[in-house]
Amino acid sequence: MRVIGYAYNAAVHCVACTKAREFDLDPDGEQGSDEHGVPYAAIDGKRNPIHPVFSTDETPPYGEYCDDCHDEVAEPWLPDGYEVFYIDEIDAAENARLNGNGTNDFVDCVIADTPGWYWWSCQPGCLPDGDPCGPFDTEDEALRDCVSDLAW
Repeated sequence: MRVIGYAYNAAVHCVACTKAREFDLDPDGEQGSDEHGVPYAAIDGKRNPIHPVFSTDETPPYGEYCDDCHDEVAEPWLPDGYEVFYIDEIDAAENARLNGNGTNDFVDCVIADTPGWYWWSCQPGCLPDGDPCGPFDTEDEALRDCVSDLAW
């Protein structure tokens, strides 16, 4: 378990931005500082304590990003049953051939026939629940679209 960021001023901040900031100290707070030099007694602008964000903390599926510099603090993730994948030009051409009649005969759904990033719902060991969503230019765009489509 390691500190990957800090929560203060109603937002998450990376270690570098937190270290660069000067905080007031709670006179009744714990003395000393953590491994990044952030005082345990540090308080934000609303007089709330600064809380570390640990690598083991639950984060939203779209990830956590620093409110100051916008660097990634915690990686985006998908729940079980969702997959983000890439179709290259060779696979796209083969899929277009297999899709000839509008449905791929092997999996009873249309398989992506345009290169790019996609996502779909797919339980481990099972066929997909439907057609893939995409294409997207980047893996991050596909991941964000998938997460935004989920009912959280």
